[in-house]
Amino acid sequence: MKELKSKILTGNSGCSLTVFREEIYKIRKQSSNRTTSLRLIEQYNKFKEFRKFNNILTPKTFKSGKKNKRFFYDMEYINGKTLSLILISRPLSETKEIINNIFKYIFFCRDNSDYIYQKKIFLKKINILKTKINIKEKYIKKIFIKIFKYDWKNISYSNSHGDLSLENIIINKDKIFFIDLSKNFIDSYKLDISKLLFDLISCWSYRNIEHETHLIEINSLKKYIIRILEQKLDRKDISDIKMLILIDFLRVLTYTNDFKNKNLLKKHLRNFYDNFNNPLRW
Repeated sequence: MKELKSKILTGNSGCSLTVFREEIYKIRKQSSNRTTSLRLIEQYNKFKEFRKFNNILTPKTFKSGKKNKRFFYDMEYINGKTLSLILISRPLSETKEIINNIFKYIFFCRDNSDYIYQKKIFLKKINILKTKINIKEKYIKKIFIKIFKYDWKNISYSNSHGDLSLENIIINKDKIFFIDLSKNFIDSYKLDISKLLFDLISCWSYRNIEHETHLIEINSLKKYIIRILEQKLDRKDISDIKMLILIDFLRVLTYTNDFKNKNLLKKHLRNFYDNFNNPLRW
């Protein structure tokens, strides 16, 4: 195995990524401990189960196994740009066209959804988040009260990406690749929508750049997605998605250690909560 990069990259998941070549360019993703091994196995299985939808697909997977008791798998290296980069470097019309294709997939998943999740699944997740967050701000306490009291009885199981951020969508020519699929606490098209909106509301995919210079593009795409939802979903569905966005914020707060990023999250979470029923101000 000839490595192209001796430097091993590590993301928020704690897994290492090594780029190498074996006939074609590949990426090896390897876990760092037992917990990340279990998550990585779930991700690998989700990749293998994913079925191509129109021009939306995932990288091909190859060898998998354990090295030093840590699970790994190899996948195809996709040479393309993330949707987060395309949004700020190309005409907005190109991003909208990509988003339209992604929402065709999302609504296909909705139309083929299955059973309704039980409320206790959401309460369990909320309790876990509460134990991990050192709550000081009053508005965060109010958010926990809000999501605890919510009527979690309208969210159905469906196929989903699980962590559909702009960074996890790669464009190669006319193909859309989903990367870093996640086995989340639920699988639902509503979770995918909430992840996209969370990313735009929090500017999370732009946390490491001077994103203030790209707010016009970010806000334009955010408003475009909101218009799609208002046309395609009813109020209860949109309410579910907004509550899931709150959970998205809290979840990311639990593992974000960087002081600057944590403050960025809290700033946008406060604004989202204060303007909960006014999407134009998200």
